[in-house]
Amino acid sequence: MPFLGELAALGTSLCFAFGSTFFTLAGRELGSILTNRVRLLLALLLVMILHTLLYGQPFPVNAGADRWLWLGISGIIGF
Repeated sequence: MPFLGELAALGTSLCFAFGSTFFTLAGRELGSILTNRVRLLLALLLVMILHTLLYGQPFPVNAGADRWLWLGISGIIGF
């Protein structure tokens, strides 16, 4: 498929542009703390739904302790 990379780049830039605009509007209407909490909750729900569709369970319960450690460190840094 020609121009697949270019289309992906264009789609990514549009998502970033609309995402930041919607985030700004929501922050003005609801406040930044509530907006961030709702954003994190929606992200968690979407990841759980995707993981359930792909692996049949909402959390990776079969992951080893080292993977949970790295996941936790990544979450703390990202938060």
